[in-house]
Amino acid sequence: MSIHHNSMVNGIPNDKIPVYDRGLAYGDGFFETLYWHQGQLQNWNYHWKRMQRSALVFQLKLPVEEDLIEDVAALNLSPENDCVVKMIITRGTGGRGYSPANCTSTVRIVSCSALPDYSQHKVDGISITLLNTVLGSQPMLAGLKHLNRLNQVFARIELEKTSYFEGLVCNQDGHVREVIASNIFIVRKGKIITPPLTDCGVEGTVRAKIIHLFENSNTPIIIDNFTPNELLLADEIFITNSLLGVCPVINVSGSSFPIGEQTRRISDMKPEFN
Repeated sequence: MSIHHNSMVNGIPNDKIPVYDRGLAYGDGFFETLYWHQGQLQNWNYHWKRMQRSALVFQLKLPVEEDLIEDVAALNLSPENDCVVKMIITRGTGGRGYSPANCTSTVRIVSCSALPDYSQHKVDGISITLLNTVLGSQPMLAGLKHLNRLNQVFARIELEKTSYFEGLVCNQDGHVREVIASNIFIVRKGKIITPPLTDCGVEGTVRAKIIHLFENSNTPIIIDNFTPNELLLADEIFITNSLLGVCPVINVSGSSFPIGEQTRRISDMKPEFN
């Protein structure tokens, strides 16, 4: 009988890291949140490419791909039960101070948890509201899932004081960038538009896959700025992330929107799956 582990640290069943780990001390690392479905990590190639970009920006050694896959295998996940797999890479330990010069090896943490039930949200749609929390600009880290998530923590605290499912966040210039945990798309006059993420925000894997799928179509995805007021002029709105997939937005701060043709079309493509 196999033993089920919920987390692995450097390939060993464990749920602890040293108190001097730089991921804890400085947020010096990055992570990926993956969808385990029918015995597979969905969109793994997109996640792996983002991890490679992250390691390049952070100038740290990325664990071997096969080691991460073996860590997931060691969790003994059921092919019948969907779940969330999280991978965290930190620079490891290296003494006190900001300099990483004394760090000798990175730390990889792989864990699993229950998958939230989003099935009804994907059918009925969700409501979102504009938040006051602003995303800080840092072009060097833009697009990556780095461990510095205080903007999102503050946004979630603000959202939890409302009855809305998600919160719309803007950059310092007042342009929409994403919702707290998902990318956002609008459809207007047949054009599908998503914000640029060169100053802040996360380049989600489902977002990347949708952009790729539409590259050679008659309606390629347009990457362009829009404000919250311009968002309210949209014909359709939907959000995407690796766990939620494609989810229609039917209400923005009290204004109603239909679940439109393009949203249904993209949802039917199931870009969250391999």
